[in-house]
Amino acid sequence: MNTITRMVKTALAGSILASILISELAWTDDTWECFLRSGEFLLSVKQRVKLCSGARSNAPLRCFARTYPLGMTEDQKITLCQAAPSDAPQRCFFDSLGHGMSLDQQIKLCNSTNTTYPIQCYDNSTQLPISNDQKVTLCTNATSEEPFSCFANHITSGLTLDQLVRLCSQFTPS
Repeated sequence: MNTITRMVKTALAGSILASILISELAWTDDTWECFLRSGEFLLSVKQRVKLCSGARSNAPLRCFARTYPLGMTEDQKITLCQAAPSDAPQRCFFDSLGHGMSLDQQIKLCNSTNTTYPIQCYDNSTQLPISNDQKVTLCTNATSEEPFSCFANHITSGLTLDQLVRLCSQFTPS
């Protein structure tokens, strides 16, 4: 197969892939740009789709690029950064280093945040009589200090610690 034939086949395959991703998955221009630019990281197509699905800017790429020196697997970096709305997941992750959490707990705490409240909530909860997993569950997706305050204010409510964690982690400020 000559070079021109390969180039035509590659271009056609790319346009077919673009058509599928844009029409079937309802990708936006930002999502498509993220997907194209993520090729610089030598990720598989499946990994690139996961990283960029739902992207509304180049934030997932910036997040992914900034996690490179941390010794995380590619899939852990993707989980932290997928569809990141800003640099908040990466900032939350860096702020969580040295806080006694496992890597997976740090990723769970920070992966979909728009703020650094999850790590602030976690830090405030260090004196609570709950495990690290419960603290992460309590504080994941926190957009204020409310999950911690809810837990601290209702600890004598008669609910089990797990029930209280589930209740307060669902708190959505009005």
